[in-house]
Amino acid sequence: MDLVEVEENLFAATDAKLHGDMCKVLSAIYCKILSIFPSFEAARPKSRSGIQALCSLHIAIEKAKNVLQHCAECSKLYLVC
Repeated sequence: MDLVEVEENLFAATDAKLHGDMCKVLSAIYCKILSIFPSFEAARPKSRSGIQALCSLHIAIEKAKNVLQHCAECSKLYLVC
């Protein structure tokens, strides 16, 4: 299966409700993590692995934010209830 087929399968118009539901779930997870993230930052982990985990979490939060912004701005498919 090539990339075009994969994209067609992922973004089929009949899956609008599925995409909307995924966006809602991602938004809920994003909000929960965002609410506790300042506590993690305030703890200031001293170990290398702790700092790496905090950086990875920060990157994941930014990626989730970008996906949610893309969903909201670019396609009504993601906003279907």
